[in-house]
Amino acid sequence: MLGPVVVGGVSWVEIKSIKLHVFLRGEDGNFDFLGESPLCAQGSVFPNMQMDTVNQLLNLATKRLFFKITSMMEAVQANHAKIHPLQQASAMASFPCEWSSLLRATFHSLSDTAYK
Repeated sequence: MLGPVVVGGVSWVEIKSIKLHVFLRGEDGNFDFLGESPLCAQGSVFPNMQMDTVNQLLNLATKRLFFKITSMMEAVQANHAKIHPLQQASAMASFPCEWSSLLRATFHSLSDTAYK
């Protein structure tokens, strides 16, 4: 799918891999860019799709966001009837990613850049 882009006999680009690194802030408010904590994940979109650990960390980030929102609502004493549904939703919150769509978009961007 992501073969080399050749225009006029010149190979302009060839993508060998696409990897993503995701980091969440720790309790101390800092990121661990060394990748040695459970708040770090690495995945591959290309050539092999292996995004399970990234998906898990993005789901955790979504749950944390819901928790932060509900905590802020409680702090300003918002109506409990508005907070409760968010608290329930946070238990099942997820961050759905269509990694194959990202890969297709990358392919189309390469083609558009090279041939248009």
